[in-house]
Amino acid sequence: MNFINFCRIHPRQQIPLCFFQKLLLTFILLFLGLSSFHASAAPSSLLFNSSNDTYVDIADAPFQLPNGTWEAWFQVSSLGSRRAIIAKDQTGYKDDGWLGIAPNSKLYFYIDKDSDDSDHPVYSDSVVTSGTWYHVAATWGSGGMKMYVNGTLQSQTNANTSGMVSAGTKLRIGARDSFMDYDYFDGQIDEVRVWNVARTQPEIDQYKGVTLTGSESGLLAYYRLDEGSGTTTTDLAGSAQNGTLMNSPAWAATSDTIPVVYPPTTQTSAINFTLKTASSMTVNWTNGNGAARIVLMKSVSAVDSLPVITTSYTANAAFGSGTQLGTGNYVVYQGTGNSVAVTGLTANTTYHVAV
Repeated sequence: MNFINFCRIHPRQQIPLCFFQKLLLTFILLFLGLSSFHASAAPSSLLFNSSNDTYVDIADAPFQLPNGTWEAWFQVSSLGSRRAIIAKDQTGYKDDGWLGIAPNSKLYFYIDKDSDDSDHPVYSDSVVTSGTWYHVAATWGSGGMKMYVNGTLQSQTNANTSGMVSAGTKLRIGARDSFMDYDYFDGQIDEVRVWNVARTQPEIDQYKGVTLTGSESGLLAYYRLDEGSGTTTTDLAGSAQNGTLMNSPAWAATSDTIPVVYPPTTQTSAINFTLKTASSMTVNWTNGNGAARIVLMKSVSAVDSLPVITTSYTANAAFGSGTQLGTGNYVVYQGTGNSVAVTGLTANTTYHVAV
C-alpha cells in the first residue's frame, strides 16, 4: 500500500500543501470480496491419478504435532473410494491420521489413539461432487478435532486430544503412507498449508481464499503447488520441507472457479493531487496490475488501520461518510479506477492518504 502524508488545506490559497510523499516497500492485498469481483485463477495445481499411484512425499519429524491444522483446496475426479488429500498415517494405532474423502463422498478426518487403540473420525455434513472446487481444513489439539468446509464448521469431537505425534511416517499429499491402504487421490489439489496451531474458524475463513506470504505466525509448511514443472514442490514457509513428486502427478492449470487471490506484482504508484480547493481535491494514481484499489484518508495523523483481506467496505468520496476502519480512517474509494474526487474537507487541516 502506498502512503501520501501531509496534505494540508490552506484557507486562503485554497490549495493543499503536500509536504512529502513516501512509498512503502510493503503492501496490503487489495482484493476485498466484492460481489462483482472474481479472483484470477492460481497459476497451477497438481493433478493426481490413482491408477498411477501418484502423490507428494514430504517429511516426518517436523510434522509430529500435538496441535495443528491442515488446509487444502481440492477438486476430485472420481468418487466411491477413499481418497486421501493430506495424510501422516501408518498401519495400526499410532497417534496419526489422515484427511480425505470417504466412500460415501463425505469428507473424512481421523486421528487414531495409541494409548487405547481407538479411532476418532469426524465427517462433513454434506457430500462433495466431482468437478467442484472445495476448501477443507482440519484442526486438532487440546480443543478436540474439528473440520471446516469452505470456511464453515461442519463437524467436531472432543473425544481425542492426543494430537498427531507419531514418528516413522511421512507427511503426504494425495496418498496415505500405509502398506494396507494408500487411498490415492484422483483429481487436483492446490494451496496446501500445515500449521502448528489449531486455527480458529474466522482465521480459516478469512485466509482460505488468498495466498500467504509464508511468514505467518504458526505456519509450519506451505505448498502453493504453482511450480508448473519439475519433480519438487517448494515449502514457502521457510522451513525447507520441500515435497517430492512421486510417480509423476501432472502440473495442471487451475480452473477459474478456484477463488484464490494472488497479490499484484506491480504496485500502485505516482500518487498526486489535482483540482484543489479549500474543501476538496482529487487524488490520482497510476494503477498496478492488481484487480482493484482502495483509498483511505485520515485527518491530522497517519492512516493506522488497513483493510482486511476478503472484507467488503462501503466507499464514499465525501470524507467521513464511508466505512471507518479503526478510528478516523475512512474509505473514500474502492474500485478499478485511477482517481477519486474527495469532498467534505476542512481548511487548515492535514490529511493523510493511503492507496
